[in-house]
Amino acid sequence: MDVIGILSDTHDCSDNIETALVTFRDYGVERIIHCGDVQNWRSIELFRGFQLDVVRGNRDDGNEQRLQEALESIGGRFYGLSGEIEFGGLRIFFSHGDHKAVIDDALESQRYDVVCQGHRHTRWARHEGKTLFLNPGAVQNGEFCILTTDLEPIFFCGTGIIEEACSN
Repeated sequence: MDVIGILSDTHDCSDNIETALVTFRDYGVERIIHCGDVQNWRSIELFRGFQLDVVRGNRDDGNEQRLQEALESIGGRFYGLSGEIEFGGLRIFFSHGDHKAVIDDALESQRYDVVCQGHRHTRWARHEGKTLFLNPGAVQNGEFCILTTDLEPIFFCGTGIIEEACSN
């Protein structure tokens, strides 16, 4: 079973980013989705060694070029407003969440196994039709998520598991 790291709203909180990355390494995560609000493009260097996919958050406005360059320097990818990847047989869509219509369209299409968003600094996972809709919480608050290819999210706060079940 493959696992992918999902996080958002790092807001340049390097200690919390490091905590999340240690946990990701411990769980064998090699790929990470970042749902926006990196805030400081320099913090991208912390993710070196991971395959990193990033979308723009509202706090990333004006830094898109530097963010893209920083991502390219570590082999990551910048998607702009929204991104879409395939991972472990899953179609995953992700956006920051500050453009509600983008998220709503992805959910309504039912084309994705997973739709991820950040922005609200609140973690959740629920099903919208056949799609798992999740927010990993905010790394700024110590929260992040690992998702298995069995569509089981594991939420963390700091170094501890805080929730393993998905509410339907």
